Amino acid sequence: YFDEIGPYGRKMMVQSCSMHINLDFGEDWDTRISRFILSNLLVPFSSVLFANSAIVSGKKSMHKSYRRFLWNHLDPTRTGILDLKGLSGLPDKDWVIDRYLEFVLNAPLIYIEGTDESEAPLKISLDKWLKKPVGGRYPVLADLENHLSLLFPEVRPKGYLEIRTVDVPPKGWEFVPLIFYTGLLYHQHTMEKAINLLLPLSRDLNGMIHDASYGYKTDRLYSFALALVNYAIEGYNCLPAKFKGDIPVDHLIEFKESYVLNKLCFADDSIMNYSSK
Repeated sequence: YFDEIGPYGRKMMVQSCSMHINLDFGEDWDTRISRFILSNLLVPFSSVLFANSAIVSGKKSMHKSYRRFLWNHLDPTRTGILDLKGLSGLPDKDWVIDRYLEFVLNAPLIYIEGTDESEAPLKISLDKWLKKPVGGRYPVLADLENHLSLLFPEVRPKGYLEIRTVDVPPKGWEFVPLIFYTGLLYHQHTMEKAINLLLPLSRDLNGMIHDASYGYKTDRLYSFALALVNYAIEGYNCLPAKFKGDIPVDHLIEFKESYVLNKLCFADDSIMNYSSK
């Protein structure tokens, strides 16, 4: 399926590695909507903060996150973020469900289990299958579940939030992205501040996601990323101990001082090591 689109699917499977962060959705709809919307808004900034895939096939690429570059070109019908263009405030539950349902219905099917390839032509969507049978049958619940498992948005709702944006950090820094997301999503006041900061950018997010593969390409990308790290430190410090376990905020503070304030990301270490060889 991906080979029909371009080389990026195969490259994604063998030349990239992500850290998936799974967090609770929340106990009420207001919290669920806020966490889901903010997780989508954060994509360009967590992409640049935690970029760590600059070396590809033993060579230096032009990207700080080659993985981000791959996902930007993989298949826009089944990847990316929720369409938030023009959103001026938090939407209601129905708006969020309808937007995600639209994404699910319009994404092409990769395959239909139990049918020949000729009976599941490329680019047939779930919506089209619901209206016209394929191989003599309409979709059932198992087909929907299979289709959902083959959609790869940056934030995938699975009864919890599966956040798929972060490149795998180097050894010793694994907890930093987790602290970042926990501080922003689990502390109500901090979450509201971050949403208010980022919502005005809703029309520009896809462009910023594109730029994020190059690192801190623009001053705006950097300034918002730094502000979000500060929010995350503030939010994490305010959380009850049960949310933090034995993971201190010091990891994120050290990351800010060693990398963010110097406009660096993890990828810069590998670039430096590559250049010194």
